[in-house]
Amino acid sequence: MLIEFVNHASLIISSGDVRLISDPWLEGKVFDEGWDLVATSAMTFDDFKNISHVWFSHEHPDHFSPDNIKKISEEHRRAIHVLFQETKDKKVFRFCQRAGFGQVTELPPQKWLRIGEDIQVLNSPNDTNWAADSWLHVRTPTGTLLNLNDCGAVAQLHTIKQLVGEVDVLATQFSFAQWERNRDAVDHRLAHERHVLEDVKRQIDILKPRYVIPFASFAWFCTDENFYLNAEKNKIRDVAAFIRDNTKSEPIVMYPGDRWIVGEPHDTDAAISRYERDFAQIADPLIRPRTQRNVIDTKTLIEAGNEHRRRLSALGPPLVVRAHLARQCYINRTGFGAGRLSNLLKLAGAHVEPARLFVTDLDQAFKFDLRRGLQPIDISRDACDIMLSSASLAYCFRFPWGGETLFVNGCFQENKDWKNVTSMAYPNRFFKYCSLLRRADLGYRFSWSSAAESLLQKLAFR
Repeated sequence: MLIEFVNHASLIISSGDVRLISDPWLEGKVFDEGWDLVATSAMTFDDFKNISHVWFSHEHPDHFSPDNIKKISEEHRRAIHVLFQETKDKKVFRFCQRAGFGQVTELPPQKWLRIGEDIQVLNSPNDTNWAADSWLHVRTPTGTLLNLNDCGAVAQLHTIKQLVGEVDVLATQFSFAQWERNRDAVDHRLAHERHVLEDVKRQIDILKPRYVIPFASFAWFCTDENFYLNAEKNKIRDVAAFIRDNTKSEPIVMYPGDRWIVGEPHDTDAAISRYERDFAQIADPLIRPRTQRNVIDTKTLIEAGNEHRRRLSALGPPLVVRAHLARQCYINRTGFGAGRLSNLLKLAGAHVEPARLFVTDLDQAFKFDLRRGLQPIDISRDACDIMLSSASLAYCFRFPWGGETLFVNGCFQENKDWKNVTSMAYPNRFFKYCSLLRRADLGYRFSWSSAAESLLQKLAFR
């Protein structure tokens, strides 16, 4: 089995006539231009002429990049077979059909599919609602590879081992890939990264791969608002040393363009050195320019907020929508020790608290709720839930995945002085207004029947 490293979370697996690429992100910034690739890709879009299959793990743009897909020529697309997990919304499936790929197949969960004379794949969604992620196991006569990408799948590891059997190569994420608290939370991020490595060790201890490819983390936070998050990310040299010193697996670090036949020697140190040169360049904005955001004027921002409110209100019966939002308020608050009885009474009354936002480049506070949408208010920055730019807030309002994007790209700061705020639920007091549209975007429906079905499922589970 030949493995070629493309970039970030993208590999090409070759066996017989099959050349299967996973999650091709070759160039460009993603997550509202909040992430960029650490290294330059060696693969070009013309090289897709040699690709037979594409597998997308999930919809996040560092794995499924519509802009990159559109740069593949129509001729090459017609010769490619796309593989994607079954989903409720069918968005990725339909997008790929409209893009003119030769064949698009939905992969039923945990079912083997033969895609070539000597290669089989098994796809399964991760056991979480987060972004509908999935993992893939590839079986060939000369080796097997388990691609966990962002899944982590700590709770599923024993089940995965029973499903796939022997794992020769494990490809897994090695560093955080979202907002991890404010600028000053250095100790939290360092502890989080130690936990990520411990999760990698658990994966190795249970799955027992011969080799581990650390990947899906070769991106950097590329705006002035989120650049601080790069400092505590796990360094690839430390990751390789951790795997070598704490497990029986061999780390295989691959740089874009590297090719490796499973079982043969690989120069991991050379790849690490090249990444270290790239990371050193990122510190210099003259070499690696950071995203510069335009200021969105107050009128345009208010209009975007009011359109967001209208879309929220149209999701279903008003009381059902409010009940979903109120439930999120209640869930988010219980963890902060607020009075349980008071919360239950507010939940019973479908009470939904407004979000308070401080827009940094406008130097203005705003309130957002279902009744009036977005309105300027005269309160201090410290009384707001989160602080963010006008461009980031506008993106949240304009797209159903906007809130999820903001959390991933980390272009905000939360208000930590929660004792002086009535909700004690931030940044979720704003994000709850984003999450319902995202759930609808993923195929969920908000109606009396769906609410009753959800309630019955929870009661049955309990």
